[in-house]
Amino acid sequence: MSFETIRFSVVDNVARIVLDRPEVGNAVNMTMSTELLTAARACRDDNRIRAVLLSSGGPIFCAGGDLAYIESLGDEVAAGVKAMADIFHQAVMIFSSMDAPVVTAVHGMAAGGGVALALMSSIAVASEKARFVAAYSSVGLSPDGSLTFFLPRHVGLRVAEELILSNRTIEATEAQSLGMINEVVDHDTLFNHTLGIASRLASGPTRAYGAARRLLLQSMHSSIQEQLGHETDSVITMLETADSKQAIAAILRKQKPRFRG
Repeated sequence: MSFETIRFSVVDNVARIVLDRPEVGNAVNMTMSTELLTAARACRDDNRIRAVLLSSGGPIFCAGGDLAYIESLGDEVAAGVKAMADIFHQAVMIFSSMDAPVVTAVHGMAAGGGVALALMSSIAVASEKARFVAAYSSVGLSPDGSLTFFLPRHVGLRVAEELILSNRTIEATEAQSLGMINEVVDHDTLFNHTLGIASRLASGPTRAYGAARRLLLQSMHSSIQEQLGHETDSVITMLETADSKQAIAAILRKQKPRFRG
């Protein structure tokens, strides 16, 4: 696959997606939205891919929506932004619910949709130089990109609304304490650290990871009775997978399971 605004490769069952518009802070335009959707579909549909590492080039992780692109739409701004958002949102839906877990490495400023990309992942790690800001209110907009879905789930409704209304910048350590990211690491070790996480996940039970992710998201709007039913259905389905069958047999024989996804 050939891309203009991202780099995409698959090495040792890990898909590496790099946002690659450093000259504009990796801001999201229609082309990047479309290419992220193409990459998301590949990660969902390619059985070789068992984990995803999302990162970016340049000093900024992602500045959110490309304001210059939005302004260039002129009188067609409403239709143009709707089309771009619809495509970006499709990518987010796939990334956040597919079997292969997404690990996001945030090395610099994440604003608007860049924050959403970190929040929607299974594991988010930031360098000590990372910063997070909702950004939308600074240009008179309400959030998109899944920010209003994932932010309150990570930090709670009260804090989520304060972060959106105040538009204050969050340093990496505060983002970790609020639950926005999993951990903070040294800037120079961020890529290797997150690649190690993705590689370990890529050797695990991929379908079970995806099922667990979907159950967790489902739990936010299910009653306990409904959720217990979802859990029963899911574990029965997982028992039919080759990974589960061989893992149970290996453990009973005191051997190490070897998952193939």
